[in-house]
Amino acid sequence: MFWRRVSASAHNCALIIVVGLPLLPILGKDNWRVALIAICFGYHWVFRRHCLGNHLAGVRNARPLGVLYCAVYTAGFSTILWSVFVPFDLLFVYVAAQAACLRLCGQTIPGYLTGYRPA
Repeated sequence: MFWRRVSASAHNCALIIVVGLPLLPILGKDNWRVALIAICFGYHWVFRRHCLGNHLAGVRNARPLGVLYCAVYTAGFSTILWSVFVPFDLLFVYVAAQAACLRLCGQTIPGYLTGYRPA
C-alpha cells in the first residue's frame, strides 16, 4: 500500500507540473511557482476522494480529504519548487521527515497532522 500511495503522489505531482508548464512563459519563474501551488491545492480540493494519481495507482480515499489535509499536502508539494542552498534540498528534508514520520507513527505528515488515515 505504501508504494501505491507514493505512486499516486508522483503521478499527481507530475500532472500538476505538466498542466502548469504553459503558464511558465506567461507568469515568469516565481509567479509560476505560486500558480503551481494554487493549482495543486485546487486539484486536491476538487478531487478529494479519487484523483488521477489514485486511479492510476489503484487506491481510493476512504473519505473525502479536508481543507487542512489539502493545505499540508500542498506545502509538501511546494518543496519540489524551492531550494535554499542546493537544488532539491527542501525536497530531501521533506522526504526524510516523511520517512521518519512513517516509521514512527505509521502515516504521512499530512495524515498525522490532520488525523486522516487512508483505507
